Amino acid sequence: MTAMQFDTEIREGVLSLPTDARKAFEGRVHVILMKEDAEVSEDFIGELIAAPAEVQSFTPLSRDEANERGR
Repeated sequence: MTAMQFDTEIREGVLSLPTDARKAFEGRVHVILMKEDAEVSEDFIGELIAAPAEVQSFTPLSRDEANERGR
C-alpha cells in the first residue's frame, strides 16, 4: 500500500492534489478526511491549567492509589 499525507483545501466539493500526489496515485483510492478544529487552541493545556474544568463527580486518586495503578 502506498500512502501520502498533505494539507489541502476543499472548494465546492473538490480537493486540490499536490503535483507529486497526482503522479503517484491514479485510479481508485481510499480517502480519509480529517478537519482541523478551529475551536481548539494550540495551548489548550495552558488554558486548562489557568482555568481547570470543573467535574462534579471527580475524586482525585490518593498517592497510594496512583502508585498502585502503575504496577
